[in-house]
Amino acid sequence: CILMLSSCSLISNDDVVQIDEESGLVLQNIENISIWVPSNWNTISPSSLPVPKSGEVIFAMASKEERQGYLNNIVILKSQNSLSESSLSLMKNSANFLGTQLQSFRLLSEEDISFNDAEKGLVLTFEWKYNSQTPLVTYLQTARVCGDINYFATISLAEKPESYDRYVSVLRTLECQ
Repeated sequence: CILMLSSCSLISNDDVVQIDEESGLVLQNIENISIWVPSNWNTISPSSLPVPKSGEVIFAMASKEERQGYLNNIVILKSQNSLSESSLSLMKNSANFLGTQLQSFRLLSEEDISFNDAEKGLVLTFEWKYNSQTPLVTYLQTARVCGDINYFATISLAEKPESYDRYVSVLRTLECQ
C-alpha cells in the first residue's frame, strides 16, 4: 500500500500551518479571506509599506531572491465595496481605472478565471513603473468581494516568466471565509 500526502500540517506555537508540498504553497488566513502563497517567501509587515491612496494593506510577502534589484511580492489591499459589485465587475472597472490613472501602464492580458470555490473572476496582467527611477515591473491582479469589503490581491514580478500560470493559480486560491 502506497500513501502519498499532497499537503501537511505543522503545529508550532499553537498555530496550525497548512503546506501543500506538491505546489510549495502555504495557506494564509487574513481577516475574512484566505489565500495559498509561496511557502519560501517572507512575510512583510504592512506598516513597513507605503500607505496606498485608497484602501488598506492587510497582507504582504516577498521572495527571498532578489532579481534585477527587485523582490517578487504579493500584496493584499482591502477597501469598502460601496457599489455592491461582483468580483468580476470590480476587476473590469479596475482595468479601466488603471489604464487612465497610471503612467507607463500597459495592459498585457485579461483572463477570465474561476476561483477555487467556483466564484467567477478576472486576472489582469500589466506592466507599470512606479516612478521614473523604478524598473518596469509585471503585475498580476485580481479581486474578491466578500460582503461589503473588496480585497485586491496583486503579485508583482521583476522577471517575465514564460508562463504566468503559476502566479494565476495562486490568485485563484483567494477565497472569502
